[in-house]
This record gives sequence, C-alpha cells and structure tokens, in this order.
Amino acid sequence: MSVSPKTSTAEAGASGSRQLNVTVEPENATNNKVTFAIDNAEGLTVSNNGKIEWTENTPSGEYKTTITTVDGGFTAIHTLTLEEPEQEGVIIPRELELLKGTTEQLSAQESVRWHSANEAVLSVDNSGLVTANDVGVAEVIATTNGGKEDQITVVVYQTEETILDPDDRVAPTTITLEPSEHTLPELGVNKLLKIHIEPPNAITDVEWSISDENILIFRDDLGGRGWVQSRRPGTATVTAKSTANGVEGTATIHVVNG
Repeated sequence: MSVSPKTSTAEAGASGSRQLNVTVEPENATNNKVTFAIDNAEGLTVSNNGKIEWTENTPSGEYKTTITTVDGGFTAIHTLTLEEPEQEGVIIPRELELLKGTTEQLSAQESVRWHSANEAVLSVDNSGLVTANDVGVAEVIATTNGGKEDQITVVVYQTEETILDPDDRVAPTTITLEPSEHTLPELGVNKLLKIHIEPPNAITDVEWSISDENILIFRDDLGGRGWVQSRRPGTATVTAKSTANGVEGTATIHVVNG
C-alpha cells in the first residue's frame, strides 16, 4: 500500500486541506478498504475518504495521518507540517495598544536601533521598551544595522473604555525638537534630537534637513531621523518639516572644536 503525497507543508494560522490518494496492492485485492487516523490537534480532522482539513486555530507542528488496510493491517504514513508564518517586518509584535503611563517591551528579529516618531505620545529606549506618555497615536521605528527601516503604529488610551481610531489622523499644529538648542563640544560627536508633535493624533511623517551639512550631517546608520553628527566648528539649524502641511520644528546646533 502507498499514499500520495507522503508529505505536505502549509502555513499555520489559515485554514486548509489536503486530499490523500491511497493505492492498495495488488490491484485485484479482494478487500481494498482502508481506515484513516490523524494525530489529535485543535481543528484537525481526516475524513473517511482521506481528506485532511485544518482551521486557523490549528497550531503549528508536525501531524501524522496513519492509513491502515482493513485486510492485513498494513500501514502507510502521511506527514503534514504546519509552519509558523513569517513575520511581515522586523518588530514584534506588529500591533500595540497601551494605557497612558504603562510600558511594553518590543523585540526585533535582528539587531536594531529604536526611536519614537512622536515623543509627546510615547518614548522608546535602546532595548525597545516603550513608555506611553500621553493619549494619542504614534509610530515606533526600528532601523537595522544595514539601514532597513521598520515601524509599527502604537495607540495610547486614557482608559480601557477610551475610543480612539488609529486611522483618524490629523495634520500637526506644532512640531518641537528637543533640545531646541545644543552645543556639541568636539568633532565626530553624535546627538539625537527627539521630536514632539501636537496634537497627539497628528500625522508623524516629516522631512529632515540641515542648513549646513559641512557643519552637521545626519547619521542614517543610526536611524537617520534626528541623529546628527558634528563635522566642523560652526552653527547649523536642523529642521523637521511635516509632509502633511509644512509645519516645522527646528533646533540650533553649535559645534566647537575642543
């Protein structure tokens, strides 16, 4: 007796099915009836004619279906492997909701640098720990060592009963860079300018620019957004400009050489 296919692979988290085809030999056997039995798992079944079905609730894993001839007790095995779906991005989890004043630890599938698209709503430390500062919506951004950027949207509520639509975003009224003025004491020093955008449900997409890139440059390898490095003595202005309505926030950076 043989079964075809002998193995199957599918993605867990979505329903599906496989039809098994069984050949009993010899072809002129007086009794070619078989029975089907499958490993026990939530939502996983096999019919009397060899159709395997699973649901979105069936966990990932390896499941064996045993086919047995009624006459003689001969067996064949089919193995179904349900694999964990691949993450769509670097950040885990892909969605996050927090109450104001609480924290949540994010993780990443590779080494990243973390930052917040709006410090008025949330902040994130170097380990990916997110702190909900105020009610609103903002993005947490992770940048890999290779410069790949990923982000998720975080919604911060006042209470569990608060209704806040993450898709209901408005153009910003103010953008503030922190610190608004700073002195870098020598060349080659990095500094992160944190961005605060109001209101808390404002669109956070901004364009960054530097008035004199001979004095300052952006450190794209550190995440780009707000990371600057001193190059030579002088004064330069860093600007974050909203792509939604052109509202700007600026910071003045002085560079001295020792």
